[in-house]
Amino acid sequence: MIDVSVSLYSFSMKFFDGSYDLEDCVRTASQLGFKGVEIVAAQMVENYPYPTEEWCARFRELLQKYRMQPVSYSAYIDMGQYTGRDLTEEEIIQCTLNDMMYANRLGFPIVRTQHAISPKILEKMIPYAKKWKVWLGVELHHPHNCRVDVWRQYFDLFERVGSDYIGVVPDMGIFQEHPHHSFCQMALENGIEQGCLEQILADFEQGMKQKALQEKYQIHKPEQLELLNTMYETFHPATFEDLDIMVPHSKYMHGKFYYINEQEEDTCIPYKKIADRIKSLGFQGHIAAEYEGHFTDAAVDCVEQLRRYANMMHRLLG
Repeated sequence: MIDVSVSLYSFSMKFFDGSYDLEDCVRTASQLGFKGVEIVAAQMVENYPYPTEEWCARFRELLQKYRMQPVSYSAYIDMGQYTGRDLTEEEIIQCTLNDMMYANRLGFPIVRTQHAISPKILEKMIPYAKKWKVWLGVELHHPHNCRVDVWRQYFDLFERVGSDYIGVVPDMGIFQEHPHHSFCQMALENGIEQGCLEQILADFEQGMKQKALQEKYQIHKPEQLELLNTMYETFHPATFEDLDIMVPHSKYMHGKFYYINEQEEDTCIPYKKIADRIKSLGFQGHIAAEYEGHFTDAAVDCVEQLRRYANMMHRLLG
């Protein structure tokens, strides 16, 4: 069975501006039909990384009140918390142990971590994952793919030791094919005219090199150059063969999206192909909706976007 859950990170703008508190996020997720939640601990857990027992009890009560399942505790390895140096290996281990312990206390079976945890350190965490009864998944996020050297090392590790306690959390953002609606809106707001933008996108889709495109359309303003860099860095997707590599080692995926249109379709990330592929590969686990369009257009309603995404995914997954 594939479950469609939601990352409460999707409500970031409402949470940041104070119009939603944590209960509003959980309640709205329930009303939209999601059954489980991911919480980004550094964002929404009070006194992170050491929440009080009172906060933990209140959060458990919230989930029970709205009949929501705790799915993923999204951990954070702050490599820059000390001036002048990164965290040491032992400090990364201690941060991860702490997150695993609180995840267990809150009832989360999954801890999503970041690639700051090396394959070597990840292997050391297996006994603790067994102890705390959690599955520790490393997020494979843009601009990485399965052919990046460090990810070859991760997959070698998974093949050697198995994936009962460690594995990969694929982020669907790695499959972005085309600039999405919000990205195009941002380009227009930064002074690129509609007709010119359409020609730029057509040349981009045909494979024109970045330097040639920049010169052809005389793109020299810093904000426009930044958009161009983002377009070339982002919209060159991983291959679907990457799913063949990832799915056997995954129990949890991030359903990243930026904009779902009124027809409840994503024109940026090919979700129908993704859904068909993971079903054929026998994926059993959770896909958590992760709306990130607020970075490009804060005016878009995240609640409506999540409603469209939920409808799309339930349709595609049957």
